[in-house]
Amino acid sequence: MAQNGILAPIVTLVVNELWEPIKKHIGYCLKPKTNVKNLAKAADELRNSIHTIEETIQLGEREGKRPKVQVTKWTESAQSIEAEACSISNKYQARTIHIFRCSWSCWSNYKISKSAAKVKADIEDINKRSLQKDDILSLLPPVGLELPLPANIVGQEHYRNKVFGCIEEGPTDIIGICGMGGSGKTTLLKQINNYYSSERPVFDHVMFIEVGKQLNLMAVQQSIASGLGLLLTNDGDATHRARAIFNFLKEKKFLLLIDDLWEMLDLVKVGIPHGSKKCCLQNSQTVVITTRSLDVCGRMQIFENVIQLKCLNSDHSWQLFKEVVGERKTEDARIRGCAKKIAAKCGGLPLAIKITGQAMASKVASEEWEYSLMLVEDSVFHEVSGSDNELFSILKISYDSLQSDVIRMCFLLFAGTTAQHPDDDWDSIGLIHIWMGHGLLGEDDDIERTYLIGYSIIEILKRSFLL
Repeated sequence: MAQNGILAPIVTLVVNELWEPIKKHIGYCLKPKTNVKNLAKAADELRNSIHTIEETIQLGEREGKRPKVQVTKWTESAQSIEAEACSISNKYQARTIHIFRCSWSCWSNYKISKSAAKVKADIEDINKRSLQKDDILSLLPPVGLELPLPANIVGQEHYRNKVFGCIEEGPTDIIGICGMGGSGKTTLLKQINNYYSSERPVFDHVMFIEVGKQLNLMAVQQSIASGLGLLLTNDGDATHRARAIFNFLKEKKFLLLIDDLWEMLDLVKVGIPHGSKKCCLQNSQTVVITTRSLDVCGRMQIFENVIQLKCLNSDHSWQLFKEVVGERKTEDARIRGCAKKIAAKCGGLPLAIKITGQAMASKVASEEWEYSLMLVEDSVFHEVSGSDNELFSILKISYDSLQSDVIRMCFLLFAGTTAQHPDDDWDSIGLIHIWMGHGLLGEDDDIERTYLIGYSIIEILKRSFLL
């Protein structure tokens, strides 16, 4: 009896420990229908929760809000589990049916039933982590962010108004702003950004991105997403990111400003809705680019709205130079004459005027101004203190981007010759003859072909705003 008293608890413990797992697995075989039915009910409830959250997000977007990170992750997980539940139900319905609408495949019943129980547990777990309405949305960033502008902006009002007209009344959805390095393209684009970000907020989103010499599609997409307050995963491919951007923007009014573009940017690959004709500003989706090359505009099918920034005229050049140097200094009769000549030697290029003016701003003696004028007239800009690196590094980018060494040599020869004879007028024929004389156009006996090569190089330099 004593022995039985000792064994009874042990037997009970062993039976319970062994039986419960066995019972559960037998239940998988015997109750597939019940488990699948319970799963379907849980999946319906989860589907309703997903639908409720999606409706909340859609309503919030109309009020300038976006889903929080945890909501996006929860929705993705819930949709994945819901899809898995649907797959299990389909597998159960597709079993081989035998007598009395039952499947006698125990292994099939076991697998489906076990999967159904597991996914139902996953649904219960994710429902515990579901979010309250107040935790779903956060405010979107403002329409656009204003950017700092230089203190001295001269001669851009005409171009600014022209761009505004193209944006608000133009028939196409893409505009190109072209000009040589330092002509004020970035400054103009920033003015457009600030105007539509604050003074005239007619767009849902205004985005300003800088591309630069090396085009990086992922960096462009991330910059756009950042401006939209849109979260993109770094592990997704370009197509996935493009899809996210496109679906976010397709029903929105937006202004995308792309600065410093050196090659064609495929807007479709970026995810930008593009290609439709505008009927009014109310449904406007507009892209504005800046570039140093008319070839970029051509490759991007920008034909109607190409705005070319010219160098400043003499009055605007002098006005800008005075503002940078300080008007009081230029009122000195001993300095004024030199200052006007130095300003004129900058060729109307705003960047050259500003950098040279900044270098001269600290000079108060008329002798310093006379010496600086001598250097400028001798084309030794680099010896005018402080006016070297920034200006020439910016202009050199355009030179480096020319298509071949031959074209670069042609440009250098043109620049050197005009520097030695600044008062001479050069026509295309004369320039081609100089290049021919230096053997830069090849040694072909076909003179017509040689001239065509020369004319082609001239047009390339013109489209790059170097001639």
